[in-house]
Amino acid sequence: TTPSISDLANANFAAGATPVTRLGGATRTDTAVTVAEADFPTRGSASAVVLARDDVFADALTGGPLAAAKNAPSSS
Repeated sequence: TTPSISDLANANFAAGATPVTRLGGATRTDTAVTVAEADFPTRGSASAVVLARDDVFADALTGGPLAAAKNAPSSS
């Protein structure tokens, strides 16, 4: 897996006593599912889901604010 933050950034978070949980997957889609499951561990706990194509970066980027507004996971 490829981390979304560097080891240095992770170390900086750890030094500041900010809890950090590293999540990842074999693909960006697997990572999105892992993050969604971590944020919404109970089936049905999200009131909506925002889907985006995983081959068009701008779709996922612009869907993020909508997902946040709806308290929903965003998956590409």
